[in-house]
Amino acid sequence: MSRSDPCNKAPIKKYLRQFAKNNSAKTISILDLGIGEGDFGAIAKKILPMTVKLTGVEVCKKYEHPQWKLYNKIYLIDIRKFLFNKKKKYDLIFLIDVLEHFNEQDGKEILMKLKILTKHALLISTPITNYPQGAYLGNPYEKHKHFWSDKDLEKEGFKQIFRKRVYTW
Repeated sequence: MSRSDPCNKAPIKKYLRQFAKNNSAKTISILDLGIGEGDFGAIAKKILPMTVKLTGVEVCKKYEHPQWKLYNKIYLIDIRKFLFNKKKKYDLIFLIDVLEHFNEQDGKEILMKLKILTKHALLISTPITNYPQGAYLGNPYEKHKHFWSDKDLEKEGFKQIFRKRVYTW
């Protein structure tokens, strides 16, 4: 979907407030992967007191939104292609409601590359339950291809800092 579940926003805001308290840099760089409408870039620009250099990656131009103007640069490309020869490091990387859209092997390769490119933190959010989803607005990239359990992410070296809820009816 072009928008993340609202329950993701509070934990990200909380993390960013804590990051700001513990970081005296005048400028930070953020890579936002799968930006959708740009909600998390907008949140970062609003909460962080320092200058935020925001780079976004989105595969679906249909999701373009006025919040995209907050980004310094947006790449309209598949994340895997964007990361292929990427060397630039970022202070923070957002992978919010994105990882589940890749099969397990591609997801592991993306995580491995992002660990190399991250200076401070790589923030990931995925559904906490197996949440089937197909194409959305004609975008086949929206299909959920792998459920990432807590154990899967722990095996990749991640620790849980917040627990979100996914509700459906």
